[in-house]
Amino acid sequence: MDGKAAQSTVSGILDVAKKLGLKLEDCRAISFDNASVMVGAKTGVQKRLCELNEKLVFINCDNHSLNLAGVHAVECDTSSVTFFDKLKALFEFFSRNTQRWNALKTLTAVLSVKGSTDSRWSSRAEAVRAVVLELDAIFATSEELSTSTDFTADTRSKAETLLNVMLTFEFLAYWHFWNAVLRKINVVQVRLQSSSITFTEAHDELTNLQLWIEKKSADIPMDAISSSQELCDLWGIEIIEERVRRKKRMTGEKALDEPLTREDVKKKLLEALETLKEEIALRSERLKEINNRFGIFLRPSELTKVSQEEVLRKRPSTWATNTDGTSTEQSLWGRWMISSMCCDRKKSHHRL
Repeated sequence: MDGKAAQSTVSGILDVAKKLGLKLEDCRAISFDNASVMVGAKTGVQKRLCELNEKLVFINCDNHSLNLAGVHAVECDTSSVTFFDKLKALFEFFSRNTQRWNALKTLTAVLSVKGSTDSRWSSRAEAVRAVVLELDAIFATSEELSTSTDFTADTRSKAETLLNVMLTFEFLAYWHFWNAVLRKINVVQVRLQSSSITFTEAHDELTNLQLWIEKKSADIPMDAISSSQELCDLWGIEIIEERVRRKKRMTGEKALDEPLTREDVKKKLLEALETLKEEIALRSERLKEINNRFGIFLRPSELTKVSQEEVLRKRPSTWATNTDGTSTEQSLWGRWMISSMCCDRKKSHHRL
């Protein structure tokens, strides 16, 4: 392919298919990641291929959809963006200097700090989990680096700055919050990456994730608030109860805001969770549609509970005939009969 444009990608796909002796008209489904050039509804690769073959069904990458849902949910909350920026700064502070890294390694027993990327959300789960397991060691090392004359003035200054941004109620609350959320999302993403998973199972995984978020929508933020409150009490960190806006001191100077209050943090965590739920629902619409149309054919026990007419109504109208010349009705009716006989045999076996 000579470029990233949709038409260039389509030409590349068709050229490869031709070399392999494959005909586009024999294709019934296509699946890509969620890059805009691939899934664009008006000019994307999937749209152009579906115009060449109206029998094609486009199935997007559900794992990538979940990844994008998480990325967008974070981008909608400035405090979440700031939190992950701080995690990134923490990793870079230690990883870019061998002396600092070794100082941290002497106190960590399980994991060291981890980096994270937007393209692989499991890396964020690992980054937050590393801080969870080694929080005391990270703070102790940072404190040592900020005061010991064995390190350069630059290291001492950066360590002190890092401590000041981490030892806040807001950072600790977001740390607990995203640890709980990312741990659950990571479990689902691992399942979605299985080569044996069907679109019906993927749909169920995403549906259950949405239900879990809805069920835990109040508990997760409150647990985060409570846990960070305990750490603040333990370490003597002040919690702002009432937000105070500082006055401008000079003409043209911007006013500086105090840290978020407890109620501010609670509100933002609730909003972040709601945004995440909405994003997952929005980005899994395609999968939901595919499951509604074809899911019944992957569940033989349900297939036998409906009539032949109902089965045929679920097929796409463009699937009038198969590539071998047989009608869709003949194929689906045959599958329906086979499923009926298999279920009858199972019932007879259980009775025996």
